[in-house]
Amino acid sequence: MSRAGSVSKDANGLWSFVVDAAPIGAPRRQVRRRGFRTRREAQQALDLLKTNVRRGEFVERSLGTVREYLEAWLPAIRSTIESSTWESYDRNVHNHLLPTLGEIRLQALTPDHLSDLYATLAETGRLDGRGGLSARTVQYCHTILHRALADAVRRGWVVRNVADYALVPAPKRRRRRAEEATWTANEVASFLAKTEEERLYLVWYVALMTGMRRGEILGLRWRDTDLERGRLRLVRQLRVVRHVPEVSELKTDRSRRQVSVDPETVTLLRRHRRTQLEERLMVGDGYRDGDLVFAQPDGTWYHPEAVSKVFDRRVARWRLPKITFHDTRHTWATLALQAGVHPKVVSDRLGHSSVAFTLDVYSHAIQGLDDDAAVRVADLIHKGTHVQPRP
Repeated sequence: MSRAGSVSKDANGLWSFVVDAAPIGAPRRQVRRRGFRTRREAQQALDLLKTNVRRGEFVERSLGTVREYLEAWLPAIRSTIESSTWESYDRNVHNHLLPTLGEIRLQALTPDHLSDLYATLAETGRLDGRGGLSARTVQYCHTILHRALADAVRRGWVVRNVADYALVPAPKRRRRRAEEATWTANEVASFLAKTEEERLYLVWYVALMTGMRRGEILGLRWRDTDLERGRLRLVRQLRVVRHVPEVSELKTDRSRRQVSVDPETVTLLRRHRRTQLEERLMVGDGYRDGDLVFAQPDGTWYHPEAVSKVFDRRVARWRLPKITFHDTRHTWATLALQAGVHPKVVSDRLGHSSVAFTLDVYSHAIQGLDDDAAVRVADLIHKGTHVQPRP
């Protein structure tokens, strides 16, 4: 058979064609299509297939379903992403994608299938039956499906990524309530004074004095500290995956960073180190040395969620404005900007992706600086009007 292919009529009066669909130089691969009503329909289908082969867009017909593909795709990508990210992929695929799309053939999937799914998720997608998913969650489901279909295109199982053409609810831009979820300097001082005897006191102290994330603090090792120079090197974090603490490396150059600490914090860390060594001697052989700066008496991790719960209880006990542990980070950033620290320094210490992001989140703090700048520049100019011109 030539690469031009051939069209023929079968005993039932229907037309079919057969053609070698392999690119030049590749092993032979015959493709046969049947059931055309006229010779012209068969020839047009043959010509289209040959065009797709030349363009590298031909995909062998498959009866595989979306369920079969995604359940093979998830294990395949597990080693390429963070475990917590994979867990969220797996959860959303099984909870929100497969119940609706699972039995559709992968190659028959259309943009309308996806658009209809996203609209349904937005209206009635909650598993508890109490309404729809947030636009942000629907967008995340779309992100997962888009990546999965992009891999299918790359592997030659579908011709195009239909997720490119689906209608996705736009997530509402939600400005962080940073101006509401912060303490004043007096409130920080009050909290620290009232919790000074707590075992977790230094964890909260470091959070409020540095703006570090909870996971970065709890994953910090002594080998990553330089108390002589007052520096902490942040290279990893302790996260929670399905309620189980897990260590992971910080992923980006911006998140892997060095944070300076003040002399008082250095003094407290040195004192804490001596106390920790005393605990190790008391526990003896049962001590599990992970080189952690912040550990339980036997050397094991603090569970991040437990640390946050204790923090919440202490905030409530002392009747301070309600903030979460993560809001200690917003508190530090707000106080730093109000104190006149350059936004670039604040952004770098927080590990933000850009200074613009920092300025956007903490615009409430920047406004005060803007007011001050207006007065100072105007004052400078007004003073300049009294300066005698140069001869």
